Amino acid sequence: MYTRSSVGQPNDQTTAEWAIQWSVSWVGSDGTGSVGGDFPLMQSRARATFAVAEVQALRAN
Repeated sequence: MYTRSSVGQPNDQTTAEWAIQWSVSWVGSDGTGSVGGDFPLMQSRARATFAVAEVQALRAN
């Protein structure tokens, strides 16, 4: 949630960053039996810059 517009920030924009951590396991067959394993933990990161033009919100506790 953005509580104010991005006016006044560099280039009148704000930056958001996020990361996703992946935990991947697999199973299959090699023709003679079951095989499988775990991949090492992986992480994807990204960043985006955008303008927040106007904010209107009602916030209650």
